Amino acid sequence: MSEAEGMNKLRPDVVHEGAGAPSGYKRPLSGNGEVSLLVGPMGDMTAGPDGSAGPPIFRAGRRYGSQRRFELISYGFYDIAVEVDGKPLGKMLAWEQTLDLARGRIVCRSRHAGGIEVRTDVLTPLGWDALLVRRSVVTRSHVRVEQRMAYVFSSDPDGTEPPPGVRLLSTASGRRGSRLLYEAAGQSDFVGCVLLCAPRASSAGSKGCRLVSAVSGQALPGSPAEACWLIAFGDSCHRPGEVPTDAAALAAAGDRVDGLARHFLDVGFDGVAGESAAEWGRYWAESAVDIPDAAIQRMYRTAQYH
Repeated sequence: MSEAEGMNKLRPDVVHEGAGAPSGYKRPLSGNGEVSLLVGPMGDMTAGPDGSAGPPIFRAGRRYGSQRRFELISYGFYDIAVEVDGKPLGKMLAWEQTLDLARGRIVCRSRHAGGIEVRTDVLTPLGWDALLVRRSVVTRSHVRVEQRMAYVFSSDPDGTEPPPGVRLLSTASGRRGSRLLYEAAGQSDFVGCVLLCAPRASSAGSKGCRLVSAVSGQALPGSPAEACWLIAFGDSCHRPGEVPTDAAALAAAGDRVDGLARHFLDVGFDGVAGESAAEWGRYWAESAVDIPDAAIQRMYRTAQYH
């Protein structure tokens, strides 16, 4: 059985008709011990069905000092906009969401007006300071599809200012996407870099707290338009031997995110996902507990995943 066939056989954890959410719905966690986020019904981080904004991306150990009660520093959020033949994606008719514990992946599917179906996969690969997002748009006719991801390094939904204690140093577009450089005042000061890139990007840009990457393509019946993105993080926090705020540390952080981008662009989403799935397989193989109650077994295994 191929990985795609195995994913299609997964039973959704949540199935809902309409654009809202069932009572008690909570966004699932995508995390790898370094990067964590809660994923909305369509695989992004926009406001939830009740209109409330979700929590931001967090990174392990990146905390403020005692003046902010040692809170984790916000690493912002991402959003994905889809246009089909120049028009926004139509009204959502139904959606479902699956937390694939075996592979550490979240799969979101939705149906929209006009016969459009969308699938979004979200992955925080084990061993990576990064997250990956892939979105496929299926249509009934030949149409042009543009998908645009915006990563916003901000605590505010409008994304005009960086998080408290963070000072932006610069933003730029380069050969492997766009990046922003920053200095953070936490428990200790450090510098860092965030990179956004996509294979076959039709455009990329950066301005202030915002990085944007767009992918354009054609969707045909049976042949979806696909886009995938990498958001990679690198910094000098908790790195022995580096002066955490000097130019060399900032350059080293840039080299690390560039290395992740280079590998992602070489092997693609499926290549990185396969490597991460193998790491998850080794983790799950360490031990097992069998509980003669399917719901409790699922709860136990989800706790192991967390």
